[in-house]
Amino acid sequence: MNGLKYIRTRCKLSLSALADMIGVSRQALSSWENGKKDIPEQRRAQLAEFFGIGKEYFGEISEKEK
Repeated sequence: MNGLKYIRTRCKLSLSALADMIGVSRQALSSWENGKKDIPEQRRAQLAEFFGIGKEYFGEISEKEK
């Protein structure tokens, strides 16, 4: 499962709400969650700071990492 989507949904944030909060389009965020595009390193760092977790959790994650 995609870690970004998992974290976003656990925090009860919509795609649009998170996109607005971090300053990206909803489409860009959706592309990252669906694996169509890689999350740029700068955005990975921004997301890690926003959620207070490590950058490694924004790619594919296992059941154990959830």
